[in-house]
Amino acid sequence: MRTLVFWVHLPLGILCGAVIAVMAVTGALLSFAPGIQRAADGPVRRVAPSPEKLPAGTLVDLAQAAVPGARATSITIGSAPDASAVVAFARQGRMFVDPHTGRILGAGAEGVRRAIEAVTGVHRWLGASEERRPAGRAVTGACNAGFLALALTGLFLWWPRRWRRAAVRPAALFQPGLSGRARDYNWHNVLGFWSSLVLVVVAGTGVVMSYRWANDLVYRLAGTAPPAAEDARRVPRQRASSDPGSRRHAPTRWAPTLDPQWERAARQTAAWRSITLRLPSGPGDSATFSIEEGTSANPFARSALSLSPDGSVASWVPYENASAGRRIRSWIRGAHTGEALGATGQTLAAAASLAAAVLVWTGFSLALRRFARWIRNRRSGSSMREAEPLEPGEVGFLSPARAAQGRRPAMRRIAS
Repeated sequence: MRTLVFWVHLPLGILCGAVIAVMAVTGALLSFAPGIQRAADGPVRRVAPSPEKLPAGTLVDLAQAAVPGARATSITIGSAPDASAVVAFARQGRMFVDPHTGRILGAGAEGVRRAIEAVTGVHRWLGASEERRPAGRAVTGACNAGFLALALTGLFLWWPRRWRRAAVRPAALFQPGLSGRARDYNWHNVLGFWSSLVLVVVAGTGVVMSYRWANDLVYRLAGTAPPAAEDARRVPRQRASSDPGSRRHAPTRWAPTLDPQWERAARQTAAWRSITLRLPSGPGDSATFSIEEGTSANPFARSALSLSPDGSVASWVPYENASAGRRIRSWIRGAHTGEALGATGQTLAAAASLAAAVLVWTGFSLALRRFARWIRNRRSGSSMREAEPLEPGEVGFLSPARAAQGRRPAMRRIAS
């Protein structure tokens, strides 16, 4: 079994290693991206507090007037008296607005935002252009699935047959004074062991985010219909509202239609922390609100409210009453970035991502050294079973116990 698993692990690492390294480095950079963006936007995120706030439609009209020709897509307003409102546009970024006076505060740290978007694009689809993003996403999705397989098979290969200190210590702790192949073995084993569980979570949640079948599987395991089946009755309405003809009749001013709906949404729950309104395509469409109440440990917990044009409630689904599948799915993004555990989780995710990059480097190094030895042995006509003695501190990848006994690493015997 170890022989079979090893020969799955090695070629899979060679095939996916380069893309995994790119996703690992960019993932580490993105671990603290939300906090970095908030800190960079600090001057425009805070305003002079006041008990009264302008409704959402009025703020959207003011923001659109400041960006001629732009089409707003959403607005987010926080409950804190000193929090500014954020209006997002389809292609022009976003605009911060004082919710009390309507004063335009600016776009914030645009350079930081563009840098984060560029890193995100490399992480998700290798920085491919818009028309090539499906291909880039397919590559990163496949390599992310390969990364999950590497983490699981690597942990299996590391697992010692007998749990003895002499067998575990060389593969669980960094050994000083090593160089060359022995150092690469030691680093690969140690970093793989300590980061494996975090990497399984990061890669596993990445698979769910990459593939529809994996996303649907989460719902089915939770006993919930996947979103496509669950929302099938809404498809005709969505198609009608996304038709280009309906956009031509979109109001030039949002205040008359959205202001009453916003005031109704703000009364839906008294404990809301922030409300995000996705702007409808036209006046005949319902307005959809995503409400953060701050009562759940899940940082991505949101309640969903849909209001008809006349202000009546079309649907209201508090986060606590959402299906088990939807609640589990909302945890997955936080688990992928580490935000589910706050700063501690983000630090673990960043550290494990950096460890993954080193694992790719040591894995490639070990593979190249193995290939070079194979070439030398072919030329000399000798077998790898007769290879040079074990270097001091070198750890057999398949069995640390063999290294503790001073014997050849099992993986070299397999390679012959």
